[in-house]
Amino acid sequence: NYDIIVDPFSINPSTIPYNNPLNITYNYNNCKNCSFYKYNDKNKWKIIDSNVDNNSITAEINTSGTYALLKETNKPVISNLKPSLNSKYNSDDIKQIVFNIEDELSGINPYNVNISLNNSKLFYDYIPYRNLVLANIYQELESGIQSLKIEISDNVGNKKSVIGEFIILDK
Repeated sequence: NYDIIVDPFSINPSTIPYNNPLNITYNYNNCKNCSFYKYNDKNKWKIIDSNVDNNSITAEINTSGTYALLKETNKPVISNLKPSLNSKYNSDDIKQIVFNIEDELSGINPYNVNISLNNSKLFYDYIPYRNLVLANIYQELESGIQSLKIEISDNVGNKKSVIGEFIILDK
């Protein structure tokens, strides 16, 4: 799922709280899709805020622990889309665009979700603990082909797009 750019390293002591955060920086040209991660007690890497520029990546460490610089290239996953693409529906049956999104390593960036229905941007609700996105459709859809475009990004910039159509039947 990821490449290790900087091998895991430990920051100690674990018994004394930090008065000030510790800045860590790694000089790495073009570290696209990289971030510092902390290994947590659930045996998983958890992303920490990292600032990336062209020549380096920096993070503030507030607690002791095991850290690494990882590069993730997996795109987020969109599943359980309703309305399904290439399907037919009655207009009364479609009041929302609903789907699940998931990204196991860096997580979803809830501010980088874009949903367009017939080239009109829809507002959405993101429910993180359910990995669920809901976008209400306030106008009745006319019969015919409806175009749908969904774009999402994870926290390191990997993007996933779904583009397609569904059909609203005549009443």
